[in-house]
Amino acid sequence: MGKELREELMLKLKSALELDRNMVGVRFIYSKDDFESCQVQPILHHLPYCMMVKSASKGNNIKAKPENIGCFAAARVLGMTEVSETYKSGEDYMGFGMFHDRNASKKVCDNISICPEKPYGIELGPVEKMEKDPHVVILVTVPYNVMRLVHGYNYYNGTYSNYKMGGLQAICAEATVYPFISGEINTTMMCAGTRYLNQWERSEMAVSISYDKLENTIDGLLRTINPLERDGDKRRIETKFKEAGLPDLELNYGQNYDTNYYELGKNKKR
Repeated sequence: MGKELREELMLKLKSALELDRNMVGVRFIYSKDDFESCQVQPILHHLPYCMMVKSASKGNNIKAKPENIGCFAAARVLGMTEVSETYKSGEDYMGFGMFHDRNASKKVCDNISICPEKPYGIELGPVEKMEKDPHVVILVTVPYNVMRLVHGYNYYNGTYSNYKMGGLQAICAEATVYPFISGEINTTMMCAGTRYLNQWERSEMAVSISYDKLENTIDGLLRTINPLERDGDKRRIETKFKEAGLPDLELNYGQNYDTNYYELGKNKKR
């Protein structure tokens, strides 16, 4: 896609939605040469992967090797360490008291996505700042914005019916590896670990999209402003587009897909 187009897409996204964080790009790196030529700040010690995502959402470009991933569970799903037989069987999780029996634990483990190939390293940063295209993009935000991105995705693709939300390994498995493997979209309600480490707001969740689907998703988001956004948000979006120097949107006020659709009380349409 290229950096210039990514910058334009992020400008449109930030003008269409009210965002407190940057959309994060995640790029898997599969060679030493590629890793060393990536001119961003390396993680020198240990840091949990989800904290790297939080750092990138604040505007930082970083890269890390497997030995820098300060969370064994994240390293496992990112393909950076071996998957044990006790994990596959569900035994590892049984001691935590989260599941009734091993069958439930194994079913959960079976549905946690794991990268099939070991990367040499990983790069993270705001999407518009990355020199090379990422594989996956992640946005931590409020449910309204997640809904709107789902609308944008559905505009071209229709409803995706295989979302994974298990409340475990949310940022690493659900928001990174699963859309990387599936090539689709996913949403996650977060997990207790990432909420503890990063102090995400209780009102926040995450949506992630395979990078190949990003351009159409943002275009779909813009094309669904008229039917789905109310007048107050249309005015806000129109103002933001003008301030950003973006082309004017053809917005229709006083009309949505459900105008005069509902009946409230005595013959009162809404």
